[in-house]
Amino acid sequence: MSTGNGFTQKEMLVMILEGQKEINKQIDELHEKVNTKIGRQELFGWIVAVGALSALVGNLMWGVWWQNIMAMAVVVVAAVALYKQCYLEYA
Repeated sequence: MSTGNGFTQKEMLVMILEGQKEINKQIDELHEKVNTKIGRQELFGWIVAVGALSALVGNLMWGVWWQNIMAMAVVVVAAVALYKQCYLEYA
């Protein structure tokens, strides 16, 4: 039986199912992109870890007054690098 648009019900159902398959493929691709992106919590965890390590190295090598300068420099560099990797890659 044909509807007003020239397609049978079976043809319309086949078209709908094909469209649904395409939508599912797109959802899967987006899901993969989201899973590969680093989270905000992980980003700040890495920044804290790098800052703590640089503070330790600074304290051992140059003394206390260089500790803050080196720690801040490393944290800023790490934050910028991780920001570029995480947020600008998928923009």
